[in-house]
Amino acid sequence: KLERVVVALDTSGSMQWNLPLVFGELISLLKSFDSYELDALQFDSVVRRVDHYDEAHPFNAAVARMTGGGGTEIRSVFEYIREKHWRPTLLIVLTDGCNNTPIKSPPPPYPVLWLLVEGGNADVAPWGRKIFVDETGVIKPQRRMWRCLRPTDAAAHPAPPFAGTGPHGEKK
Repeated sequence: KLERVVVALDTSGSMQWNLPLVFGELISLLKSFDSYELDALQFDSVVRRVDHYDEAHPFNAAVARMTGGGGTEIRSVFEYIREKHWRPTLLIVLTDGCNNTPIKSPPPPYPVLWLLVEGGNADVAPWGRKIFVDETGVIKPQRRMWRCLRPTDAAAHPAPPFAGTGPHGEKK
């Protein structure tokens, strides 16, 4: 049984192109286990949404609602877990690693696996295991190259809106 795993889904503006990959990785993870207990946190500058999944209440991508679209503050995930007094057996962070401020804190008291989209920032934190995943879900070797969009880049290449939400995550 996969017990008390927390998956943090980066739904910031720089990740909007990668949301199908994020959903795909979450579905693959859950299908790997007959029994699981998982909390999924959606975050951009703050934790925007928390959903609990288990075998009785499985993740359903067809009805899932994504919220976010702003800047990225990964530390909000660690603060949320600490404030709720959660003790996860593992935290998996699906992100591009393009954080607004560097993470310089000591590692948390639980293991962290960074699943970085291809081209993501391997320097997101000085601890944890980092794995790159390409757009097909294939694991790639760690690379030091990364691309974090500047605001001018994002304006030149607008991302598709979240299904069922407006440009700031509000319900349509």
